[in-house]
Amino acid sequence: MNVAQKNTTRRDQMKVLRKKLNLSQHDLAMKIGCTETHIRFIERGINDPSSRMANAICHALKSDVYTVFPDIFKKNS
Repeated sequence: MNVAQKNTTRRDQMKVLRKKLNLSQHDLAMKIGCTETHIRFIERGINDPSSRMANAICHALKSDVYTVFPDIFKKNS
């Protein structure tokens, strides 16, 4: 299965928060120490971030994992 064929979960909130802080995908990648491609794939839902990467992204975006990655992290009710 190639990247184009994989079912994806878009992470629109990640993009909204990133743009609200005037960060490009490249800026966010440099801020947290990964590649722009990795950020793009996470944002498009092609890749899931590790817990460490998710926390780094959320810290940079001044948010939490439940807001940015609701498809991965669920709040306990």
